[in-house]
Amino acid sequence: MLAEDKQNESSCLMDGAWTGHPDQNEIAVKQFPYPNQLDARKSGTRPHPDLRPAPVGIGKLSAEGTRAAVRTVIRYRNGVLSGKGASLLDGYMEDLATDRIYRLMIAQRMRHRETVLFTDDGGQR
Repeated sequence: MLAEDKQNESSCLMDGAWTGHPDQNEIAVKQFPYPNQLDARKSGTRPHPDLRPAPVGIGKLSAEGTRAAVRTVIRYRNGVLSGKGASLLDGYMEDLATDRIYRLMIAQRMRHRETVLFTDDGGQR
């Protein structure tokens, strides 16, 4: 989530953060307690922390994941038809790239549903 990501950047003594959409700015700014952290080396911190945490929860094909992708595509498309470009949906900046990725993912899940294990929320196929 955005707040956790920006908290990590703040903990690494970064002075600011990039956001993908203006609606995310307030969330990001709240994670930085100091106006600048140039002289604030916290004790016990590594000077060069690993900013690439290992992904977790990757590799599951679930009905809920597909539903979430469908909802995002519908909401994004509604925003486009209402005159918006990128939109902040569920705390994430969604844009045309997200729309394309999710539509391809949904199509692949539909096409390969007979050969790839696809589970519902209870773990049933």
